[in-house]
Amino acid sequence: MSNFDDAFFSFLAQNVPDLSPDDKAHRTFTAAHFLQDSLDVLTVLGEIEKHYGVRVPDDYLAEMQTMTLQELCDLVKKEAS
Repeated sequence: MSNFDDAFFSFLAQNVPDLSPDDKAHRTFTAAHFLQDSLDVLTVLGEIEKHYGVRVPDDYLAEMQTMTLQELCDLVKKEAS
């Protein structure tokens, strides 16, 4: 894992209380596992936008039910570079 990934999961854990940045298995869970409703999703995506300057495209909102947290991390990493 890259330093970006570790930093992203530490950041994400600040906004998602049940997420452990040290538990690598959590990275394979779907975003929906931790983000129970659309308000949670929008809040986290808003924090990502503020922190990383990356806006997750609207078409990904529907995919949050099946997208893993690692896939979300990879998307932010790609958009931030």
